[in-house]
Amino acid sequence: MKINYDIERIDKLLHDLHILTGLTLGFWDSNMELTVVYPHELSNFCRQIRGTAEGLKRCLACDHIILRHCAITNTVCTRDCHVGLPDSALPLYYNELLLGFITFGQLINLDKKTIPFEEIWARVSDLGLPYDSLYQSYKELPEYDAERLDAVVTIVSACIQQAIITKIVAVKNEKLHENISEYITRNLSDPDLSYQSLTKEFHISKSALYNLFNQHFGISPHAYIEAKRIKLGSELLLNTEKSILEIAMDVGINDQNYFSRCFKKHLSLSPTQYRNTFKIVRPDQKKETSPKSD
Repeated sequence: MKINYDIERIDKLLHDLHILTGLTLGFWDSNMELTVVYPHELSNFCRQIRGTAEGLKRCLACDHIILRHCAITNTVCTRDCHVGLPDSALPLYYNELLLGFITFGQLINLDKKTIPFEEIWARVSDLGLPYDSLYQSYKELPEYDAERLDAVVTIVSACIQQAIITKIVAVKNEKLHENISEYITRNLSDPDLSYQSLTKEFHISKSALYNLFNQHFGISPHAYIEAKRIKLGSELLLNTEKSILEIAMDVGINDQNYFSRCFKKHLSLSPTQYRNTFKIVRPDQKKETSPKSD
């Protein structure tokens, strides 16, 4: 699957949203990598925090927590970052396919009187930053109440839909089922191959994945993976001298007994019976026989 991002137009979209809201906005791709941020420099407050190794580590951890939650729930997610400032993330989905995220934050929430600057300072004082400089940059952050924040979410959501319609972010993948099938074939030996790993690899929801398999293969992802494993196992039984356990592990099943049960379910024979029934002995494998005496 390939997702095309029109970086120039995304930057222009974030620029326009910043002009309207005064907020710092970011665009993250489907792999949760920050692709565009506007303004191109973070607020002075966040720049100071992220200027320290530990501060950057904490900020990145907060970013990925909110993005993961946003992707799982497919809804807008707002939570306080490690210093106590609100961050918001909105997912970009198209036909249940995750395209990316838009985030905004670096603001003071006027409806949360419980987080004064002194408490924020207590959370970051170990970073070694100067108090006066950080306090001054904190006072420069935009102030929002709940109603205004809700309005921003509504506007950004509308812009997201427009971005998809105008193909600012576009999916170039008319053969997703073929790409997934090829991926499964390449990774059959991985015992962790499952519908969960497929949803993560292809950034697609569980329901969308199952619908795709039912539409193109008529079976579930689990059944498809199992059938592929048994097919490869049958080929290895006939074309190699490997043991049943070795073959089971080659197809991603670490339990020989489970492999044998699955094999018999599909082919009505145990692996040993199958090998003994269908294996063709090549001429060079035939045992030499002693010549008959006259």
